Amino acid sequence: MVEDRLFRQPQQHSELPPRRETSFNDNMNYSFQPQWRQWNYFPCQLPTMPTCGRCGNKHLYKVCYSLTRSCYKCKKIGHYARMCKTSDVRKLELSALKCHQKSARQIQRDKKRMDTYIQNKKTCRELPFSNLKDTNFGKYLDVTCVIKTELKNVKQKFKDDQINQQNRVNELQSQLEKLVNEIIQARRIITTFIDQTSDLKQENEKLSITVDQYKESEAVRNQILEELTKRNSELLEELEEYKEIEEENIMFDSDGEETYFITNKDVDKILEKQRDTHLKLVSKLKDENRTLKSKMEHLTSVQCANSTIEKQETRLNTETRMSPMDIVDKLIQNQNSKHSTKSSSKNSKRKSRVSKNTF
Repeated sequence: MVEDRLFRQPQQHSELPPRRETSFNDNMNYSFQPQWRQWNYFPCQLPTMPTCGRCGNKHLYKVCYSLTRSCYKCKKIGHYARMCKTSDVRKLELSALKCHQKSARQIQRDKKRMDTYIQNKKTCRELPFSNLKDTNFGKYLDVTCVIKTELKNVKQKFKDDQINQQNRVNELQSQLEKLVNEIIQARRIITTFIDQTSDLKQENEKLSITVDQYKESEAVRNQILEELTKRNSELLEELEEYKEIEEENIMFDSDGEETYFITNKDVDKILEKQRDTHLKLVSKLKDENRTLKSKMEHLTSVQCANSTIEKQETRLNTETRMSPMDIVDKLIQNQNSKHSTKSSSKNSKRKSRVSKNTF
């Protein structure tokens, strides 16, 4: 009975207290309780029952079954493993036994720090105002403070130099990109020049062929001209002979009028017509000769232009064979030469001023 009273616990929701037998007289008695209730009062709802500390379940008016059972963790009787608390104690004991061991490098570092701290303290204790506790004043007494400030300055200078170098590198890279773009454009221009020169060479070959043809035609025309001039001179001689014969064959009629032989007149007309045709041919040939001469002059001018273009092409080919770095070196040399000329001119001006002042 004592054990039942000790381990008695409140009842669960499902279990209700035993029903008390009531008599008829009890029901007829008057209840002195208040006749009103709160709005949230429900007699069917019972309070939540706490869990058992031995088994972890909820039970009322019953002896816990874990009293005679043993725990799987600590092997003790009186509770289950889920409610066992010995494991936490063991973990705490194990964690307390662990200790952190420092490495040799960390030990040396700590020793150096302690040595510096002791030295600073010694210097402070030797002074009459050693009792003052001021961190800023202690920093001023630190021996390594000057070195630290110098190191900071050196680091800052190094950073500034590094930034300047990086900016310079970026500028040089941009200049190099510009030079590369200029070289690419120059190569494109060179390729266009080469294409133009090839086209001009083809045109020159065609023109040389036409010039040869014109020369041949001119030689043929000159031969025809010479033949026509000879024929013209022969016809003129024949005309003079016919005129002399005509003067000798003049006859007079009874009325005193002159009469010519019909044959001589017809011959004169024929000769004059032939002469006119020959003169027209000669004028045409002269005009053609003039046009040929003008064309020859044009062709000679074109040949001179082609020769200049070929010279430029050879010069460009020699330049294109150079590497981009050689071109850059050449540009730098040109700039240096310009600077040297400027400096020499400035020095000469200074010397002239000095000489004037002396005089």
